[in-house]
Amino acid sequence: MQPVLPLFNGPQAPQQAVGEKDFEQLKRTLKAMTDWAQSLTLRLNSYFTSMQTAVNDNVQFGSSIPSGSTISISASFHHITGTATINTITAIGGLNGVVFLLSDGTGAGNAFSIGASGNIAIAGGPYPVGRAVPLVFDQVTGFWYPVVTS
Repeated sequence: MQPVLPLFNGPQAPQQAVGEKDFEQLKRTLKAMTDWAQSLTLRLNSYFTSMQTAVNDNVQFGSSIPSGSTISISASFHHITGTATINTITAIGGLNGVVFLLSDGTGAGNAFSIGASGNIAIAGGPYPVGRAVPLVFDQVTGFWYPVVTS
């Protein structure tokens, strides 16, 4: 079951102070921009807290899975052991949305990789031990897309 995430509706940005010649008007404009930025920050914090709650209320941990060309997942989080490249992810029970593969690899390199010869859109890795690899499933294309992280 996918979490129901709240919609975000941010405050409108004030008009920019372009070419202001009146110092008092410039001060009012800058004050309005500061108030807007503070309001946006409060709304974003509230929004992300709501998202975090929605996601955390639906977190499911699955069993550890050895890496291989094809893996089957049944939960939002799975520990991946081994160093093989994963090319295809099969979701059991209609699981879709975001999943996290947590690297627990042992052996040469201590990491698994993902390849693009199956239903994963973009190859990546190797992912060292302790790294969580988020992937999003697109029902339209039928592909898993790795989330870009630095």
